Amino acid sequence: MRKILVLNLIVLAFLLTANTNPIVEASTQGSPLLISPQDTYQQSITVEREADYAIHFWVQGDEPNAVLSLTVRLVNSRGSQVGLTQVYRGIGSVEDWYPLGVEFATPKDVKEAQFIIGTDRVGAYRWDGLTVVKLDKSPDGVREFWERKFEQYGQVYTGLVVDARGLGLKRGMSPRILSETGQLIYGGVTASLDYVQNVGLVGYGRELTPQLLTRIQVDESYPLAIPLIIEGVEVRDPAQTNVAISSESAQRVLAALAAYDFLARFAVIILVD
Repeated sequence: MRKILVLNLIVLAFLLTANTNPIVEASTQGSPLLISPQDTYQQSITVEREADYAIHFWVQGDEPNAVLSLTVRLVNSRGSQVGLTQVYRGIGSVEDWYPLGVEFATPKDVKEAQFIIGTDRVGAYRWDGLTVVKLDKSPDGVREFWERKFEQYGQVYTGLVVDARGLGLKRGMSPRILSETGQLIYGGVTASLDYVQNVGLVGYGRELTPQLLTRIQVDESYPLAIPLIIEGVEVRDPAQTNVAISSESAQRVLAALAAYDFLARFAVIILVD
């Protein structure tokens, strides 16, 4: 079994903290989510300029391994697109609820955000707990947020590390992480060209160094980085850029997302040879 030595180093981090009053808070109580490969759910919200936001909800479906997408399209007063972020998550068991969320920043010429939910399979979907919040990045607000998080959950992870060394995995522009049964855990992400070029959708490295750990720290002002370390089990695609993890590990990731959705901000590291 491969092991990673995590240095006795306090790589502190701050989560972008949410205001106490969400912009949108829908008590859907398991309401039907009417989506299909041909039809999407769409909603527009007014947002502030040069601010940070998070959208989050829970979803359930009757099609195992169906993939849902959450797209945030930012538009200006003329209706032109000025930003686009998109994430994908997969449904595993039809009995369980799965988190889907994304964090995004608005430019100075934005007027509204349009969020769109879609799927790749026909099925019966339900959703619950939709929230859209403006994120507070002030030091005091962030500190209070993390104090509440640790008080509520005890253990909170700020990012995911998949150890794929020894599998022959190659670096890619948009790698996917799947469970052994085919559930999409992370991947297919769309972000701005600047983000892809300067940051990347995952961080790659040979060792989990302090420098690489900055990938999963949430803020420079209080750089806490707590990695959830998972081992890859096999490479899945012909291009050898997608990695599978065990079903048990997939459940660990999904359970961790209930406390803090680090996948919503692309806080992912993959270790390769």
